[in-house]
Amino acid sequence: MNKDIHTNNSILNKLAEIYPQLYLDPDNSSIEQFKAVLLQGERPEICNTEHFAADERDSVEYVETPAGEALVITLYNRHDFELFIRCMMAAKNGPYSNVTSDQVNLLQIAGGYELLDESEWIRASDDIRKYHELTHFVCRRLYPDMIDEVRDELIADAVGICAAFGEYRRDLEELFLGISGDRYTGGRLENYTGEDTDMNDLAKRITSVLKGFEAKISEAPDRDIFNLMSELQLSTELLH
Repeated sequence: MNKDIHTNNSILNKLAEIYPQLYLDPDNSSIEQFKAVLLQGERPEICNTEHFAADERDSVEYVETPAGEALVITLYNRHDFELFIRCMMAAKNGPYSNVTSDQVNLLQIAGGYELLDESEWIRASDDIRKYHELTHFVCRRLYPDMIDEVRDELIADAVGICAAFGEYRRDLEELFLGISGDRYTGGRLENYTGEDTDMNDLAKRITSVLKGFEAKISEAPDRDIFNLMSELQLSTELLH
């Protein structure tokens, strides 16, 4: 018999009614339990959010975008934010594209940028992830007939990087995807391709697209972030 045990009236309790995987603690619940909730629609046996600290400043708001309203959730406790992301990703964790701050800092040094400590890179990761998902939301609402998985990821990452760093960083995007010197060296890119894809050929075409992004964004670096989404969407050819 399911037991609903709400320890407080927090935003997290309300969110858990919408996303029941939040009732599971990724440090103590198994992947099988997450799959039962996420894939089979089962409700957790015990429903409580005691694994979250909760903060009275937590909030849920809707942000107006050119494609309509997008839900934005703000959790002030760092532990809660990380736990929330892990729950929503079925107990997966890590920084953006699973890239470490040490890897990023090698690029920071090469490009003459300031080094980022772990917390700064996590904050940047949060911004990239937020605007990456907002880009998917906007572009798939406004341009439903222009969906291409690889291209969509490049555009969403570009917007996220601009939001996080105030400029486009092609070196970071190549690191995220696993591209070096026009060749695929292993990374996130393979998640969006088929087994018979010539990865080096695709990497070469992607590098050309990224150089185009770099040039286009540098023309007007202060443009509105939502305008940037549309401009990149409409200016990029399909990659398949």
